[in-house]
Amino acid sequence: MRQLIWNYTHAILSASSGPAFCRLYNTFNRFNRNKLQCTFEQGTYLLRDHERSIHISRPGRYRYYGSGIGRRLKALFNDYTGGLPDIAEGDLVIDCGANIGEFSLHCLSLGARCVAFEPDPTEYRALEKNCGKVAEVYPKALWYEETRLAFNLQNETGDSSAVEGDGGSDFMVDAIRLDSVETLKNAERIKLLKLEAEGFEEEVLRGATGLLSRIEFIAADLGPERGPESRATLPEVTNTLVKHGFSILHYNPARSILLFRNDSLA
Repeated sequence: MRQLIWNYTHAILSASSGPAFCRLYNTFNRFNRNKLQCTFEQGTYLLRDHERSIHISRPGRYRYYGSGIGRRLKALFNDYTGGLPDIAEGDLVIDCGANIGEFSLHCLSLGARCVAFEPDPTEYRALEKNCGKVAEVYPKALWYEETRLAFNLQNETGDSSAVEGDGGSDFMVDAIRLDSVETLKNAERIKLLKLEAEGFEEEVLRGATGLLSRIEFIAADLGPERGPESRATLPEVTNTLVKHGFSILHYNPARSILLFRNDSLA
């Protein structure tokens, strides 16, 4: 019965958007004594609980925050890193494929400085509201050269990505090399690179060769996401990073996420 009620509630919420979604969401939460509340603010949905708030780009993402916003952010960080490394005050973190900025928000709460990249305009709108005042955020893709890339949108699943060729693309996006960003070029040391490029992780790394020797840890999502054949990039990325002096520190089999450590900086 409980599952039936949840399915019914989710069906109603999924059929609404904008202020109407917020009214329904808030009503259901009051009924269930859940402290999360939602308001619609210029194209994004602002969720608040008793501890913090976050802008989400699409109402369907509400499902991630049922146990609290802070818990969701910490769980996502742990998915990528296994709880390692410890992020300290002043550490520099790169968030590639930042989406709405959840990973960055957790790192910022620990005192880190963040540089985040998200080319999807819908997700970037929320990223800018969440992190734009306290981090560097860029509405660009990362690549091995400065160019324009064809891009496909899959907002509901968070799987928007560049496409090989221009067939079936939704729009074009500016792309830059990671090692061309001034803040990163001038950094003596970079604590962590979170790498989520929907199957194009190797191309991002080719554009980061000027930084790899100064990056301590790389947390990379290397699951089956590349191209129409859904190919995993784990072998290529692992070989590339091993050649640059990295070793595997942690593996999350549920999402094919590997945490690499730069042995020369250990």
